[in-house]
Amino acid sequence: MMKLRLHCKLNDMSPLIDGAKKRLALHGPDRVLVDNRGTAVSAFRAKTEFNTEADVVLIRGDGWMLGVPWKHYDYGKSIWKGEWAAEIELNPRVKPTPPPAKVPGKPFQKKESQ
Repeated sequence: MMKLRLHCKLNDMSPLIDGAKKRLALHGPDRVLVDNRGTAVSAFRAKTEFNTEADVVLIRGDGWMLGVPWKHYDYGKSIWKGEWAAEIELNPRVKPTPPPAKVPGKPFQKKESQ
């Protein structure tokens, strides 16, 4: 079972959040944002036509849900700004790993085989 991370302005046990979590488990979000121009399509169409899945689901005060991939998260939050009541992380944000630190000294030399 997947553990969801919930960030919420409302009480976590509110009927809105409880109902949204149940709908999310059964059907997924109402729409998934597929670009930074505001195009949002069904979860099925986002996966099949745009190869995009929601990493986080934004829940509006009326219970409507918008799935957003991390690359479009800031734009998704700006749509209906101030009306998002909660967000549920489906996939934790993965921070890129930094490149290895360069060690001062001799450059790497390949050992010759005998």
